[in-house]
Amino acid sequence: MSRDPIIASNVQRPWWHEVAALAWLAAFLVSFFAQELPNNRPLTRHRLALSAVVTDPELATQPLLFDLFDALDPPQDPNGPPRGWRYLGQRLPLWGTATLILAGGWGLGVLLMLGFRLGTWSFWEILPLGSLLGLSGISLITLGLGLCGVLWQPAFVGMLIFFAVAGVITVRQTQPVTREWAIAPREWLWLLAAGPFLIAIAFGSVSPPTDFDVQEYHLGGPKEWYQNGQIAFLPHNVYTNFPFLTEMLLLAGMAVYGDWYWGGVAGQAVLAAFAPLTAIGLWQAARRWWSPRAGLFAAFVFLSTPWVYRISIIAYAEGGQTAYLFAALWVTLIALERMRRGEPARGTLILSGLFAGSTMACKYPGLISVVVPLSAAIAVAELRSRTAATLAASRLGAIPSTAQSLGWFLLGVAVAVGPWLAKNAIETGNPVYPLAYSIFGGYDMDEQLAEKWRNGHATPHLGSVPNALRSAVGWAWDIAAVNDWQSPLMFGFAVWSIGALQARRKIGALWLYAGFLFVFWWAGTHRIDRFWVPMLPVIAWLAGIGAASAPRRTMRWTAVAVMVAGGLFNLLFCLTGLGGYNAGLTDLNYAETLTARITRPEIAWLNDQVATETLPADARVLFVGEAGHFPARFRYLYNTVFDRSLLEEWCATHTEGGELRDAAEIRAVFAQHGVTHILVNWSEVLRYRLTYGYTDFVHPLRFAALQRAGLLGPPLNLPDGLGRRRMASLSDGERQHIVTWAPELIVPCDGEQCFVTAQVFPVTGEK
Repeated sequence: MSRDPIIASNVQRPWWHEVAALAWLAAFLVSFFAQELPNNRPLTRHRLALSAVVTDPELATQPLLFDLFDALDPPQDPNGPPRGWRYLGQRLPLWGTATLILAGGWGLGVLLMLGFRLGTWSFWEILPLGSLLGLSGISLITLGLGLCGVLWQPAFVGMLIFFAVAGVITVRQTQPVTREWAIAPREWLWLLAAGPFLIAIAFGSVSPPTDFDVQEYHLGGPKEWYQNGQIAFLPHNVYTNFPFLTEMLLLAGMAVYGDWYWGGVAGQAVLAAFAPLTAIGLWQAARRWWSPRAGLFAAFVFLSTPWVYRISIIAYAEGGQTAYLFAALWVTLIALERMRRGEPARGTLILSGLFAGSTMACKYPGLISVVVPLSAAIAVAELRSRTAATLAASRLGAIPSTAQSLGWFLLGVAVAVGPWLAKNAIETGNPVYPLAYSIFGGYDMDEQLAEKWRNGHATPHLGSVPNALRSAVGWAWDIAAVNDWQSPLMFGFAVWSIGALQARRKIGALWLYAGFLFVFWWAGTHRIDRFWVPMLPVIAWLAGIGAASAPRRTMRWTAVAVMVAGGLFNLLFCLTGLGGYNAGLTDLNYAETLTARITRPEIAWLNDQVATETLPADARVLFVGEAGHFPARFRYLYNTVFDRSLLEEWCATHTEGGELRDAAEIRAVFAQHGVTHILVNWSEVLRYRLTYGYTDFVHPLRFAALQRAGLLGPPLNLPDGLGRRRMASLSDGERQHIVTWAPELIVPCDGEQCFVTAQVFPVTGEK
């Protein structure tokens, strides 16, 4: 494996390069730590940093540094949650389940990479690449078994053990080319420095989920399939028709563990492994073309970034998307290098395509962010490899070769993402459902729902060219320095890579790709901040190169000092809980109940009512407005905001005005579906009306009419603190909308006016 020529360490750059680099770093850090955190106002970073060693009554009762010791040795507070090392055993089965899935994934990846000769790799390269390839394969196998209704624990456990053992045997027999770099003592220090972040991720990943999207479809969809025993079209949850690479790993966790809740939590630990796998890949990729120091810096910058911690402990798809984007980029650069030298690159191109397709199998945007630019890079590289004389002699001569190179790449793409597109095409008639409705149409969708989807996910209007440019610059700065979960090490050191002397063309390519990813996010998405997270390994790669390229001792020691200080700040940032809920050593049963009561309080209350037999065990609740159904431990029906309202479908006449159907018809529909109660989450209905839009059929007067018709009884009495919210705590826009839309939801409480946030109605029997 050849490497670009190494620039001698004694090559000196102009003195002003060092001055400019240090000036940039100083100015950037000052600005970075002066920022107010947009999602945690009025907290600023410098105040958070000071609170690490100074008591701040508004932030904590003690310096945040003490939180580190509390995490290691939880205090026994009789008024606090039960926690301590005695609860470590609760996590071992979860980590064990995740380890089995990861081991099976690695084994399958080894079989694919070595069995099909997808390039020549060292052990340290096979570890991340094989694991990522194998996890993509496990995801597709889970899809296939789920479609066949084979979500059986013995089948999954046996399959994973077989792959893990076969992988070990294959490695021992084939003895892949080592070409390993010895790990020096200094390198071990940086690897150990990543340990606290890995430990925090490990505990956070097996914490009960709190995020709405996770409860609605990332875990909610796999839960339904597991309970049904089969993967099938869910007309009430449009999100489950996305490519679901990462969600299949959550479903695999349920199958292996044998329980939808804790198996899903174990699956979260599988997704958390994408972060260290990406970090190992960065370590190897940067040391391939630059130096071991560059690799270690890149890995540390990435792994210590609060955003990486955040997407590792929340079951978003971005963790997998980030890992596969990086793997596709890394392997494509190797393939281009081999093509340039005239070496065989078929296997490497197929592997690159598999990773690019896996990116799209995590989320549709992978088509634009990965498949298209890498396809273009391969085509351009192939064309440039043809000599001018060859092109002059036969311009068509370059086309077959280019088509062949692209063909191997796109073959990999098709294998990785094709099954998801085929599933959608068979179930809905639209391979990219619910996208492109105007082109492909789609079962169970109409133009009104499609327009609602487009409006809800549209790119904000760019306006005039000057306004668009100002917007782009503003968002670029927001990503670099303002966003809550960004690291000071990312762009602080990435800019230093501009002055690096080694492999400068690759540095330029990395910057070009990072710029492309930003433009696509800014101009092609609805600009949710986690959607730009997949560019982080590219920036971390550049940051590692920049920090390691310092030619003089002053800059080298400055880089190390800032790395250490920035890493400590990032660690303390995560410990505050600003990166997401981490149960740590809290009793997981307590944590499950606590998180449900905080995030979905009405569902938690219904769980208690069924558990204490206050409500019958066969109760079935129709959710209206509510879609965060994962914590529910009773039978229920629901729909997301982008699906047809079940209440309207069952109760409306479907004429203009949407009047109620005959009471007998409605009662028959309720009985047909076994509905015993209706939970209306008015708070969610209000949120939807102010964002995506929501049907006017769902209104307090409609439920009053259902009561007059004898279909619903009086709403159940909810405990204090549930189902009410002071109007004064709402925004002006929310208050105004409630007054004009549903003043019936404004009620007196404790001398104030309150908004009725939720109601639970019992369905009455025959009159």
